[in-house]
Formats: sequence, C-alpha cells, structure tokens
Amino acid sequence: MGRFSSVEKYIAVQSRTRSLYELLQLQTHQEKAKKHEPGTVPNSCLTSCIT
Repeated sequence: MGRFSSVEKYIAVQSRTRSLYELLQLQTHQEKAKKHEPGTVPNSCLTSCIT
C-alpha cells in the first residue's frame, strides 16, 4: 500500500481546493466581464486572474 505522509496529503488537498477556488474565481470574472462591452475584459479582471 502506498503510504502518504501528512504533508503530502495536506499539499494534495491544498492544491485541489486551490484549483477549485481558481475555477470559481474565473467564473466570477467571466460574469463580471459579461457586464462590460462584449469582447473587452477590464484590466483589473485580467491582472487578478493571472496573478
């Protein structure tokens, strides 16, 4: 059986929750972007998504 250390488990959970969180963030940015002119995304949305 593969034995994981608590640190490895912690990192795995953290990365999973982080990717879920990022997905949610992306969705909210897309919703915000829809409120602006079509085809344009405000810089604030872009920078906060990238960073």
